[in-house]
Amino acid sequence: MICMASALLTSCAAIPVSGYLTASDDTDAAVTVVTAETQTDSVETDTNSTDSNNTQMESVQEEAQTEAETEPNSAMYAAYVQILEDYELEYGEGAYVHDIYQGGYRLSGVYLAQLLDFDGDGQEELLLAIHNEDTSYGQEVFAVVWAYIDGEATLVYSPEIQTEEGYWNDWRESGYIYTNVICTNSNNLFVGYTTYDGKIYMVQGLYEDSSYYYFEFMNGTFQRVRTVSEPTYKDDAYRIDGDAVSAAEWVEQQDPWKMGMEYYNYQSTVLGNVVKTVGTVEETKAVLNGGAG
Repeated sequence: MICMASALLTSCAAIPVSGYLTASDDTDAAVTVVTAETQTDSVETDTNSTDSNNTQMESVQEEAQTEAETEPNSAMYAAYVQILEDYELEYGEGAYVHDIYQGGYRLSGVYLAQLLDFDGDGQEELLLAIHNEDTSYGQEVFAVVWAYIDGEATLVYSPEIQTEEGYWNDWRESGYIYTNVICTNSNNLFVGYTTYDGKIYMVQGLYEDSSYYYFEFMNGTFQRVRTVSEPTYKDDAYRIDGDAVSAAEWVEQQDPWKMGMEYYNYQSTVLGNVVKTVGTVEETKAVLNGGAG
């Protein structure tokens, strides 16, 4: 069911056997030795049996643990497969074409799919980027994220969910702007992710605006936690969360956020870039269809 959120064992040691000889003659001594050896053989047999039982029990526990880990992931992956197929049915499978008007290549349909553990709980979320050309006002590009919550695939990030942040504003009249995961016509949407301080953040932005937005996934929701921008012809300042900073300050503060960056555009002048991007869909499908193993 799909819903939308507005939201080891103890090991046994062998028992030692004492070989004291208390008999007064060789015959008794020999008997005593034989008895001790027989006891030792018996103990070793019991020990081997115990070790075998322990090994079997450990194997059973390992199998049970593997099944416990695999079953939820298999259910989650199956749900994600359905989500991906639904989007492809509506918007088309990911593809790229040569755009003679833009002088490069552009992607269409569901062109990006990534499994990422944004909140670090050991369970991945599904990030998709989509280029929809069938709209009343032209084409649009947007991203969505699905999470597996309480046994269901749940939409946790989309243009509709993020409307409280505001729509595409006119440049930076209020110091900085925000695009709610959607751009239209010629705007080139940047979708990606970065690792900072051990955590994965989703990153989006528009190249025309030279602004980038960082989102953190926590408690089932995405929140914008960082906004940075470089100078443009309408605003000559470097900005971090709306505050103007020097170029040196911008580089010093921004470089750690860029070190783990992976990014994808829906259009590029480099064929290899679009091939790499659309290739993520097939790679993710292979993981999802292959299960958790």
